Amino acid sequence: MLTPLLFVSATIITVTGVLYYFKRMMADVNSHVQHSGGTFNEEYMHIVQKRFLLRFATVVSIPIILIISGFVRIEDTLRFHKVDVTIPLIIVIFTLSTGILGVVIERRKITPHLANAEHEKALITSLTLMGIGLVSMIPMISVVALLSMSG
Repeated sequence: MLTPLLFVSATIITVTGVLYYFKRMMADVNSHVQHSGGTFNEEYMHIVQKRFLLRFATVVSIPIILIISGFVRIEDTLRFHKVDVTIPLIIVIFTLSTGILGVVIERRKITPHLANAEHEKALITSLTLMGIGLVSMIPMISVVALLSMSG
């Protein structure tokens, strides 16, 4: 019965951690955009992305261990117990949708401060898509694992 909890815990840790660091990254970009008159260069974006990805790696280290532990225990859990994964699946999907919504909200906060240059908007869009992908990585693995436990 502990196995679905491992996947739920991995999802919650990942989404909250990645969303926290994504918000910090976008706040840094937002303050830089406001101080520079609505523009920024690609060199600054590379520095911000590198810092964010290093923080992402530290956040995801524990959830990866939880996911591996969960996959190792799936067979034993299914052999000895009937597992209902409905509630863990609802929690994972809710956490995933909250994380994606948080990323989109952060994008909308920074968009009004940008100059009309399409280049800056494209960079912010790429940051947003990167954030959505990183927020949804572990929850998608958890959904697949929980669905494989259901039958």
